[in-house]
Amino acid sequence: MTPLRVRFASGLVSAGSLCAVGAGLAALDDRVRSFMANVLTSDPSSGLALASTYFQQLKRTLIEATGTQSIEHAPIAVFAFAGMVLVLLMLRK
Repeated sequence: MTPLRVRFASGLVSAGSLCAVGAGLAALDDRVRSFMANVLTSDPSSGLALASTYFQQLKRTLIEATGTQSIEHAPIAVFAFAGMVLVLLMLRK
């Protein structure tokens, strides 16, 4: 495989894993689910002006939901954290 193709594939894997984490949190937490529903069904004419606000709110909601879930499910959170560390070490090149 060419280096460009490897980078593209690793980027797709990273984006897919972030989407999987977001979908998992949306399946577990009502706050994340309602926020994602609001973002996906909002008026498209608002455009990029509200995009940064949406991403900041999403980040805040994901951090809160992750904290709540990690308190309730500590062993799973430790496993997920170890998995993230291993993925980051693999992508470190």
